[in-house]
Amino acid sequence: MNSLSIAAGFVLLRCLSGGIVAAHGLKKIQDPTKTASEFLRDGLGGGRIGALIGSLTQIVGGTLMIVGLATPLASAMLVGVMLVATTVKLPKGFWNLKGGYEYPATLLCLAAALGMTGPGTWSVDHWVGPKLPQWSGVIAVLFGVVVAMLVRGWLRVLAGRASQ
Repeated sequence: MNSLSIAAGFVLLRCLSGGIVAAHGLKKIQDPTKTASEFLRDGLGGGRIGALIGSLTQIVGGTLMIVGLATPLASAMLVGVMLVATTVKLPKGFWNLKGGYEYPATLLCLAAALGMTGPGTWSVDHWVGPKLPQWSGVIAVLFGVVVAMLVRGWLRVLAGRASQ
C-alpha cells in the first residue's frame, strides 16, 4: 500500500467520524431544551447547561478531528461523548435498530483508533503541529474514558435531583 492511499484513508476516517459527531452536536445545540429533556429521559441530568456542554464538545471535537488539529484532544473529546452515549444505550442491547449501542460504539472506536495512530500526513497536526510521541494518543484516549465516566456519574446525580 502506498503512502498516498494511506494518507487519503486517514482523511476519510477523520471526516467520517468527526463529521458525524459534529453534525449531531449541531443538531443538539439548535434546541438545548429538547436535548436536555432527552438527556433526562436517558437517565442523565445537566439541564440546558449539560446539553450545551455536550453539544459543544461534539462540535469542537468533531471539527478538530476533521482537519486533524490537536488530534489527541479531539480524540479524547469524541471518545468521551461517545462513551457516555454508549453507556446510555447499553441496556437496549447491541443493535442500533433497537436503540442499542452499535452506532456510538463504532464512532467511539474510530475516534480511539485515530487518537492512537495519529491523524495522518494530510492533517494540520502533521504540517504545523508539534511532533508528539506516539503514546500521547493512548494517554488522550484514556483521559477521554476517565472524563466520560466522571461526567456520566455527575449527569446521573443531576438526573436524580431533577426527578425528586
